[in-house]
Amino acid sequence: MRRTLLTIITLVALLTPQIQTSAQSGDATWLEGIDGLQTAIGRSWMAPMQEVTESTVTELNDLGTPISSTTTVSTPEPVEESEILMLSALVFELDSAKHANEALQLMNAEQVSQLERDPRAPEMNEFLPENLGDMAYGHEGSYPAPGMDVDLAVVYLMVQDGPYVYQTFGMFQSGDHIGIATGIAEDMIAAEPGDGDPIYDVAGISTGGNWEILNAIELDMSEGSFVNDLEVYPVDPNSVIGDSQVVPQIDLTDLAAIPGLSGSWSVTYQSHALTELVGSPVASPDGVYNIELWVLEFSDPTNASAAAFAMDVALTEPLGVVSTEGSGFETRDGETGITLINTGFVRDRALPEGDAATVVTVTGTTVYAARVYANGPAPTPLAQKLVQHMVDTEPGSDTEVVDGTVATGGMWTKFPASGSELVAGLEVIVVLPSAPPVATPN
Repeated sequence: MRRTLLTIITLVALLTPQIQTSAQSGDATWLEGIDGLQTAIGRSWMAPMQEVTESTVTELNDLGTPISSTTTVSTPEPVEESEILMLSALVFELDSAKHANEALQLMNAEQVSQLERDPRAPEMNEFLPENLGDMAYGHEGSYPAPGMDVDLAVVYLMVQDGPYVYQTFGMFQSGDHIGIATGIAEDMIAAEPGDGDPIYDVAGISTGGNWEILNAIELDMSEGSFVNDLEVYPVDPNSVIGDSQVVPQIDLTDLAAIPGLSGSWSVTYQSHALTELVGSPVASPDGVYNIELWVLEFSDPTNASAAAFAMDVALTEPLGVVSTEGSGFETRDGETGITLINTGFVRDRALPEGDAATVVTVTGTTVYAARVYANGPAPTPLAQKLVQHMVDTEPGSDTEVVDGTVATGGMWTKFPASGSELVAGLEVIVVLPSAPPVATPN
């Protein structure tokens, strides 16, 4: 299966949280826990939108809590408006109606749980569509658009009909958003799978098999809208960038298995408050409470670039409603680099509630990554500052010394000191040098 870089970035942001690949566990996905699941495919549409320009300043107070203030710099006139701003439609095929009903229950429970844990979600109301499939669940909520005289609405709608589960997630101009989402679900239920073999095309023009169910959806979208298809399940282990480079699935506990890796270094910083909270049902610690940093060195820039995108997916695995705050290509000292920035709320119940930010940068043959957790606004500026510090700091010339919690010399010089202001006073709890990398497959 071929995927462009834009596809990887866009679909992670657009598709609903429960169907994202769980790259941290290697080749596993959240969907592998659903009994009887045969296939899952998705299509997304995004209308061209003119965003309000804002200036955001984030500072850390004495407790290390990120405090953000946002000022509207300009409020442009809205472009030609479309009722549908963004939509994702998914088709899950199971081996029986019984398993499809069980899958619907599981998906709905997961969706409700994630919405409850997401501090940025608007107030959601449940609605139960009538005469729609064998069983259906719906959730909708509205909120004012920043700097614009319109309200936006989001709708999650999941329907089970026979051995299929249909799911729509959309962002609309507030109004008939429930009716639009319901009509889309009705179109999918009424459609028949194609007789021909499925032919996947990432540009939103896939045909055959269950793709014909998505082809039955006709949307009145603005000119210049972006359409994208994704094979959700089973996950193809041979997805590639462009025409040649394999994007590896990264297990953060086994970095040595990444193709082309020649060395890796990782440090975790944590607050004493978090250490005391582990296994205790008390409130989360204030401010930034956990920081993880990585430096990965590769044999060539191609493997480094592929690993950067895979690392980006792995780092966002414990997060829900992931949004890409910035991504792109830049040049440092004549070298082309990639920077990927994401935020999301913490849906992993093994961690305290809050938000997290991830930043991945690749320059030449080196990948730098940070994941920062905070009980408060997403600490994106701190994550960016930490990555920039690692990029700018030269490796030490001394012999590297590692004992599990202390590391000095060599590449370890790139990491901030334990308890320093740069890491909000958090202290190192573990350092992880890489094991010898495995042989790179041909």
